[in-house]
Amino acid sequence: MNRFFRLILDDIKSWGFQVLSETPEDKKGDILEVYQNIPGTEKKLVGYLKYEDSEYIFQYDRDYDGALMFAFPDKNKTYKSTHLWPFFTIRIPPLERPDIKKIMTEKSLNKDQILKLLGTLGRKSISNSYELEFIENPKSQAETV
Repeated sequence: MNRFFRLILDDIKSWGFQVLSETPEDKKGDILEVYQNIPGTEKKLVGYLKYEDSEYIFQYDRDYDGALMFAFPDKNKTYKSTHLWPFFTIRIPPLERPDIKKIMTEKSLNKDQILKLLGTLGRKSISNSYELEFIENPKSQAETV
């Protein structure tokens, strides 16, 4: 792991956030759709996050024409990383909180199902206008990503 990601992970731990599994149990084909949802405007599909072949992959939707995300400044690039980007990691609350444990039990969530955790626990954030939606093994959309 490069030094930059190690420093960010150390910061995330110090804030009390969960450091996610390096070997997620997300199934091939599962996708996290990223939407921009600004009040008063139409919700727009921004892009897709998936986990495949030991890498997280983020890619903008080919029809997205809005502002680019700071973490992903090139719309035409497919971003790949062995570690989940902080933009996503910070959206998962500490999994040891009693209220989060209850939700995980009710929804049969596993701490290693990173995309599903993001789509459930990190779906909305008060700090930005992006919304996440977990899509379990979609047939038609998996071909577009």
